[in-house]
Amino acid sequence: MKKAIIIGTFPTDKTTEEMLVSCIKSVKRFGWDIFLTSHKALPQHIVELVDYYIYDGENVLDPIDLTPVYWYHSDVFSVQINGRGHIVPITRNMKNSIGLLDVLGYGFFYYMESDNIISLEDVNKLTSLASQMSCEEKEIILFKINEETNARYESLMFGGNPHFFLNNAQLPSKADDIRKYNVHPTLEDIFYTSFRYKEDQCLIINQSSEEFLQTSEINIIANHRKAEVIKDIDEDRYFLWISNSPDNPMDISFKINGNDGGNIPPNGYYYQQVNVGDSFHVEIVEGVQTIFKLFSINELNFPKFAEIGYINFKK
Repeated sequence: MKKAIIIGTFPTDKTTEEMLVSCIKSVKRFGWDIFLTSHKALPQHIVELVDYYIYDGENVLDPIDLTPVYWYHSDVFSVQINGRGHIVPITRNMKNSIGLLDVLGYGFFYYMESDNIISLEDVNKLTSLASQMSCEEKEIILFKINEETNARYESLMFGGNPHFFLNNAQLPSKADDIRKYNVHPTLEDIFYTSFRYKEDQCLIINQSSEEFLQTSEINIIANHRKAEVIKDIDEDRYFLWISNSPDNPMDISFKINGNDGGNIPPNGYYYQQVNVGDSFHVEIVEGVQTIFKLFSINELNFPKFAEIGYINFKK
């Protein structure tokens, strides 16, 4: 049986490109073919490290009203920011790569995101898990996230029979599909909707991949920060908002136009009013990654910021 590793990626800077290279090198120890799938063109030196490279140039974001919403509440104000959904590009990467595997006659795959560095010990652990799936006559391996309010299947890493996955995963191919399928706007919930009634055909691991693969580096880039321009809900004024998630175990730091803004602890925030004609460069350091965002404020793009989110000052 032919087996493959699929790596989904969207490297945005030198750090994430280097992380992708480390991910590729770590999974070469499986001895399986490596498929790299991206909706961002990759440099030749990275493409040459893998057996197959699938590039999808259409990078359409999800409808803004169907993306997860970020909330922050204090005694002074409340903030709502709509997410920048990437479900459709990611699911297209999955369908493009797993579909090619199916056409080429592969019998098993693991799919993972590129911010995972797999140790040799865990390569052996995942190889054994694939054998267990086959011995138990299952079709797919899913890591289950059990929370108090809901259960989900992880999309960061999963594996199985390509044909079974394609026939059963209800994955959107375009933005309108998210409305048509009437699914919750997170990929983990889409996975759960697709496979929850087929658990008898699934090898379910009742923990996250990070918990299961304890000697590997999993989900290194967790995206705990927010940096957006949002509107005052009552007045015609706008604010730059930067915050750190309560789930982040570490501080983030930031600069605005090269000026040090200091550190923001978990669940902390910074905001300042911005005006028409302002142009500023925000640099955020989160763990190993540095994120750059450029904002240019003018009367034409103010409505765009109003769609992204709002701040509501309490009277």
